[in-house]
Amino acid sequence: VAIYAAAKVHEVLGLKSHAEMLEEFSHMELFSLRKADSVNTLSCFDPSAMGLKLRNALAGRGYESSLVPTRGTSDAERLFHSVFVVQLAVLRRAKAGRIAKPRFLTARDRLSISDAMIY
Repeated sequence: VAIYAAAKVHEVLGLKSHAEMLEEFSHMELFSLRKADSVNTLSCFDPSAMGLKLRNALAGRGYESSLVPTRGTSDAERLFHSVFVVQLAVLRRAKAGRIAKPRFLTARDRLSISDAMIY
């Protein structure tokens, strides 16, 4: 889900984004984190609630951090709910930024490279 979320941020908003495993974040990405960065933690497959602990620790120290809540009783329900929330968040950000078209449609030169590599 995190890789999908990062892809939507790249493709639709044209912003830098990347996914990191929750258990790896505190070993690596934490040390390059800047106050201007945002950390969105997905809790769909986090039975130990480490995502909430991370979100609270970051927010308590002045970092922009949010926890995407989970809904559903099965893994499939939690997965689809998280994907829906990610899509909605990206679309809301695009609307707030008055982005009329996804970045991949407006970056024609890069779209042709992508097409050549994929197809």
